[in-house]
Amino acid sequence: MSKKHYEENFKKQIVKIYNQGNHSYKELSEQYGIAASTMRQWVIWC
Repeated sequence: MSKKHYEENFKKQIVKIYNQGNHSYKELSEQYGIAASTMRQWVIWC
């Protein structure tokens, strides 16, 4: 299985949506098809 690469702008968009407080990692994971653990790392790094 290859590692997926996401553009920086996409990562920032997802972090912004999460930080608005209206969605959980699980909801965003299901909506965008990204692992919740991946999104958690983006939030920590941004």
